[in-house]
Formats: sequence, C-alpha cells, structure tokens
Amino acid sequence: MLRPSSPIFKANPGSCTEICWASPTEMGPHPKGMDGRARTSNSSSRDCYNEISIDGFIEEDFRAGGPCLCPLPVQTPALPKDDYGYKRIMDAYHLTRFQVTQILRDRGLDFRRISYYLNCHRSSDAAYAIPTINILATRHSMDEPWIEIAREVYAFLASRRFPDVAVDIYDAACENRRFPLHLEDFNDTPWEAPVDAIADLIAPEEEFVDFEFCRFGPGLTEDDSPPTLVVNVCESEESRRKDWRFLRDKIVHLLNEYGLSHVAVLFIARCPRDGGECELCERVRR
Repeated sequence: MLRPSSPIFKANPGSCTEICWASPTEMGPHPKGMDGRARTSNSSSRDCYNEISIDGFIEEDFRAGGPCLCPLPVQTPALPKDDYGYKRIMDAYHLTRFQVTQILRDRGLDFRRISYYLNCHRSSDAAYAIPTINILATRHSMDEPWIEIAREVYAFLASRRFPDVAVDIYDAACENRRFPLHLEDFNDTPWEAPVDAIADLIAPEEEFVDFEFCRFGPGLTEDDSPPTLVVNVCESEESRRKDWRFLRDKIVHLLNEYGLSHVAVLFIARCPRDGGECELCERVRR
C-alpha cells in the first residue's frame, strides 16, 4: 500500500485528461487573453486555472478529492489480497463504509455508490495504483462544493489510520461530456473549409488520433456546454506532458479566420481503443 510519503502523493495531477484548452470568446470566468479567449494547459503553470491546495485536494467541474486523484481514464487492477494494508482496510471496511455513508448523508451529497479500489491511469503501470475510496455522485449544480466533503471523508480515514487512502468523489459526466452540435453552431460557415484546414494542420503530429466537433464543457446540459473542436491525442504519458499550446493557438487563429471564434478548442488524451495501450501509444512511448 502507498504511504503519503510516496512520490505519487506529492503532486495531484487531477483528471489530467484535458491537456490543453482555449475557451470561446464569449464564455468563461477565467482571465482572458488579447483575443478574448481564456486558456489552460497542463504543460504551463501560467496557463492553468485548476488550483491545487497545499493539502493536495482539488475541485474540478465534475470531480473532487485528494490527496491525489488518479488521472482519467481509470483502470482498477486487482487488489493484492496478500497485502497487509489490504487486509487491514477490508477488516474495517463495513464499519468504515457505514461511517463514510453517514458523513455523505449529513453533508447532503446525492451519491449512488461507495467502493474501494486501487486506481491507476489506463496506460500506467499498476505498481503506481492509488488506494482510493471512490464515491459516485450526481452534480446538480456547478456551485455545489465537493472538496470539503472529500476532505472530511479523508480526515475520517486518516483518524482510523488509513492516511494512504485517497478520496475521489465523481460524477459519471467527468468521463463523457460530449453533446451533439446545434444546427446554428456553425452559423453560415461551410463545414468543409475549416475541417480540411484543421486536418492539414494536425495530421503531421505523431500522437494525433482524430478530431471532432461537438458540444463539450463544464455545463450540466448541452445548452451550458459550448461548441468545441476536440482534438484527441494518444494517452501515453509522453503525449500528456507534451506542450500543445503552439498548435492549439494555431487552430484558434484558423477558427477565428473562419468566423468561428465562438468555438472552443480542447486537446484531450484518448486511446483509439478501449483498455490498455494501442499501437500508437506504444510507438510514441518508444
């Protein structure tokens, strides 16, 4: 079992799936650049708005927890039943679950399931899995704070001598936030021209998987989520750490030229097949 002194507990990467982003010009509470768009990037602290607290806890649009959240998409390797830490927590699991349930009810959280797993990113070594109490809940409002609930659950676990177990409260929407485009999303702009230009711009990138136009964002419904160009790149660690800002801003410039400044740009890590690494991930790793 991991301990808080483990390197994986020293920095909370958050979901880490959304690598690089630029908002539409007319949306977003975050500081905007000269062109009216807000920007974020995992590769730059100057280009980031997900604030991680000193204790490692983080609040995202559809997820909160700490001291370390496993990056998405998550796989759950088999629990090591011969591990002393596993035996200890499972011996206390039923009582622990009851008391965690009481905390969630007292805080008014609309939750559906509590489970205990080892969590690790789908393309990561299972040796780096994080023991985690996973709480599936429903986010009814973006103003509904989950981070303090996660802290309270973790404080309880630590008081029962389980400081090496992380807490992950998540809405199922954190892994699937795509909605169909509306007919008016492209105004009178023909599809073919921007699509062909973007394809020519992105195709030379080795990590490129595909791209799509959809409504994607922090909203609970499609009306709250802006039209977005989603660029899918392979989910290898090398790809997730790459600085995609230059290519993002070239795409932003191209969209602006076609009168599509209301379309956001998002680079996201997504393997072209479900489960494990694909050939593209393996090639990029080499």
